[in-house]
Amino acid sequence: MRTTKMISGEQIRGMTCQDRHELYKNARRIGGDLAQKVLDLLEEVGLPYADSTCVGLDDPLSVRIAELINSSEGVAAMLSAQTAGAPPLSGVDAMIAADLGVDYGPHNMTTNAAGAIVVERMRRMGYRKRARTGKLPPGSVAKSAALFEPNA
Repeated sequence: MRTTKMISGEQIRGMTCQDRHELYKNARRIGGDLAQKVLDLLEEVGLPYADSTCVGLDDPLSVRIAELINSSEGVAAMLSAQTAGAPPLSGVDAMIAADLGVDYGPHNMTTNAAGAIVVERMRRMGYRKRARTGKLPPGSVAKSAALFEPNA
């Protein structure tokens, strides 16, 4: 029989970023109370745990970004930005940054993943991408993103 022992913050600090990323992915995949404690401890330690390569759409970070974008709050924020003439990503950028912390940024292309997920969601809501992009406000993690217009 296998017993599960809780990892310590000191052990996490001694891991490489890639090892912390594997720990994160495993905890997200397994779920449950102990897994949530591991995820909370990863956040508490404050060291990056994102894969340093481009994330795929099946990566736990991309899955979480999609959950945020497709939430009722995310959709409302995107539509509010759209109504104001701003890129819809600007409506959810801060929400994603607050949730993912150091794991959201250009270093692992999660900003690109967020942009792609926004494009998909906006298309499903009856919008099409315009030819040009728009800048996000100062302080945003993403710097520019697609602009949209309603389908004719």
